[in-house]
Amino acid sequence: MAAEIKREEIAKIIKQVHECKAKIKQDNVHTCLVYFKSVLEKTLSTQMLPADEKALMEEVNSFQLTLSENKDFKKIFGPVSFHAKDLASSLEFVRQLISVGDEGVRDNVDLSQKSDASVQDAAKDMGEEAQMIMNIIDQGGYAQAKELIADNDLLVTFIVQTYNSNGIRFRKEGAYDKAIGEFEKALAILPDDEGLYYNIARVQVERKDWKLAESSVREALKINPLFKEGNDLLQHINTKS
Repeated sequence: MAAEIKREEIAKIIKQVHECKAKIKQDNVHTCLVYFKSVLEKTLSTQMLPADEKALMEEVNSFQLTLSENKDFKKIFGPVSFHAKDLASSLEFVRQLISVGDEGVRDNVDLSQKSDASVQDAAKDMGEEAQMIMNIIDQGGYAQAKELIADNDLLVTFIVQTYNSNGIRFRKEGAYDKAIGEFEKALAILPDDEGLYYNIARVQVERKDWKLAESSVREALKINPLFKEGNDLLQHINTKS
């Protein structure tokens, strides 16, 4: 049976594109990318009429051009271009850009100050609601947090991304228990994210706890059997265990 077309969803996505434009005008690059990731995910998963699709694509492509020409975006990531018609490629690209910001692996970019500052700026942008929900999560109130988040995908994306960033930072510092704790908080909100299980597996690999590492990466592959990084990590784990 074909998916039901809900035209009001298109208006919501276009509104999110406008929010992306507002964020990039404020030079909040990290927040903008998090918002745009949500836009692309919703666009790819939403059934729509041809006329609505055309209107939405015009908005998305216009924003992609604006983003690629933004001075702060270029300062962080250098000159880049987006796929005008291949949104799946654009989504993967945006995920990589967010990952670059989190990992700080670009040799030509000083992210030592920008990465933490970006997360702090994003927290301010999301306002008191996001902070309140994260405080509840930190105290173990997952059910209450989910109820407050409801179907707000932007809040979900931001909160999960923040905990994921914290987990990566703790892993790099060798604070493995804290790292896993942050990833588990994110999983409580977004349990079908294979990347979070993968990140837990990476912590276990650094601990040389091969059994737990294998268990975690297999959870990731249950969600996405074609997850290349997960399959590569499992192969590495199998050579050690």
